[in-house]
Formats: sequence, structure tokens, C-alpha cells
Amino acid sequence: MAIININGIIGQDYTYKQFITDYANCKSEQIRLFIDSPGGDTYEGNLIAKFIQDHSTRFDSVMNTGDVASIAASIFLALPFEKRFFDMTKGIPLIHNPYITDFDGLDTTAEGLKQITKYVEDDEKEIRSFIVKQTGADVDVVKALMDIDEGLTEEQLMSINFANIIKREFKAVAYFKNPNKMTNEEVKAQLGEQKSMLEKILALFKPKTVAVMLTDANGASIEFPEVPEGSMPQVGDKVSAPDGEVVMADGFTYVIAGGVLTEIKEPEAAPAEDMEALKSELAALKAENETLKASTAQMNEIKAQVVALQGKIKSQMIELDPEEKIDGDVKNRVTGLRDKFKN
Repeated sequence: MAIININGIIGQDYTYKQFITDYANCKSEQIRLFIDSPGGDTYEGNLIAKFIQDHSTRFDSVMNTGDVASIAASIFLALPFEKRFFDMTKGIPLIHNPYITDFDGLDTTAEGLKQITKYVEDDEKEIRSFIVKQTGADVDVVKALMDIDEGLTEEQLMSINFANIIKREFKAVAYFKNPNKMTNEEVKAQLGEQKSMLEKILALFKPKTVAVMLTDANGASIEFPEVPEGSMPQVGDKVSAPDGEVVMADGFTYVIAGGVLTEIKEPEAAPAEDMEALKSELAALKAENETLKASTAQMNEIKAQVVALQGKIKSQMIELDPEEKIDGDVKNRVTGLRDKFKN
């Protein structure tokens, strides 16, 4: 299993060119994508997202190792829902409208500003349409969340099918103050004299944990004290856990020896005997279904025969009507008896 880490500002710290290099280095392996980015250049971000979408079969999954904001959210959403996983304890998800941070060299005349406005509006529509397409969410809801320009809550993520939410227990090793509860004075103090919106987002996302903590299949926390922030453990990393094999929450098995991660095993496929048992059960169900179909056809045939027999009996009863078919003497006697009873 190969890994690609997209970290930092798109177009600066991590470029489309770097992504293509990383992809090529993965050879023919399946790829796990990890993202920790506040966003960045929409042009390069869209190129990365489009490439991932066009080659989605090569990617096993995408998961955040930090914040996923702005155009980084489009990269995250490039894979289908069943491959998207978000850990709210590791970072903040955010979708918002694009903006221009640098006006140097731009035509700021009235006509120039009109063209800039159209460019930003087109970019906004493209990003919004992409999010709606990948999530199936209501376009008005997506637009409203982009206009609000705040980190999405777990409830909001689930409501727009942003990703599968990972439930983990982490030790408290850092304090992050929710910016939504800050006063205006606190926000200004936090942001200082920063000028661009991108810098503001970076400032809000700055507080982070200092060690990687993962949860095993039983809910126990395992610490990897020297794994760089924004990365997943790899073979050779130190781990604070007893020696042996540990099945993690994502199904992978970590082999630990001497306080070091020595092997990562992929989830095992179902045993062959289980597959054979399932196949036999499926064959039995199919046979039972065919028997039921045959029984239904037989019942329908019997019903048809009963209806035909009822019709035949009714027809014969009409033919035996005494007033129409019996001989004249008997008919006269019957008529006489009727007259007698009338009198």
C-alpha cells in the first residue's frame, strides 16, 4: 500500500507537479491519500482533484491528518463517499467561497474589477457544483455553508455526506479554543495584524496535538511518540505498546516488537472455507426459490382447472333446467301443481 501526503498550502508547499511525481512513484500499488491543508491556489487544487477523480480506482481511501479547508476540501471530495474518512479530533473541515489575496499586477480599473469579479464568481460556481456532485447535497445548503465560511461541525459533515466520521478516543495533549465562541477582541488578538484571509485561516488552524494517537479494534489508544504530525505510522516507527499483533480500528494489523512497528498487515480476506459455505448457502437459496416458483405455477394451473370445472358444472345445470328440457307430460304436471299452489 503506497501513501501520498498532501500537506501545507496548495500551490506553494504542495503543487500539482509534486502530486504527479508522488503518484508516479507509487507504481502500480493502491494508494492511501492523507491531507492536512488549509487550501491555497484553486487552479492547482482543481487539477489535483480532477486527476484523483479520473483515477479513483487507484486510490484505496482518503483521510485527514489535520485540517481540510478551501480547495483542499475539493481534493478530499474527489473520491467517492465510501472511500472518504474524516477524524474530527485531528482537524477542521471547511468549505467556503474563493477569493483573491494579491491584487498586485491586476487591472483594478472598473472594467478590470468586473472581469476579476466574473472570474471569482465562475470559480465559486465550479467549486460549489463539484461539492454538490460529489456529496449529493442540496445546492442551497452547500452555498449557505460556503457563505458562512466556518469550520463544519460533525452534524453538518454527516448532513451533506462529506465523509464517514471516524470515532476515536485521544489523550488531551493540546488545547484548541473554538473560534466560533471567541469574542471579537479575542479573534483580533489571535489574528494580530494578518492581512489575507488565508493567513487568518492558518492562524485559526495552528493549535495541534504533539503526538499521533490511534485506536485499536477494542477501543484502546496506542501512542506513536515520534511520528511526524500529519503522517500515519510506518514500519520502523516507535510505539508505546506491548509486543505482539494489534488489530487496528481500520482493519490493519500492526506487528510490534521491542517497542517498534515492524510490520503492517492488510485486512485479511474471508477464509476460503467461509466463501465455499456462503456459495453453498447461496446455491441452496436459489434452488429453494426455483421450487417456490414451480409450486406457484402448479397452484395457478390447479386454480385454472377449478375455474374451468366450475364453468362446466354451471353449464350442465342450465341444460338440465326442468322447464326447458323435460318431456311434455311431466311439464304439464309441474304446471298443474304450480297452479294448485297458487289457488
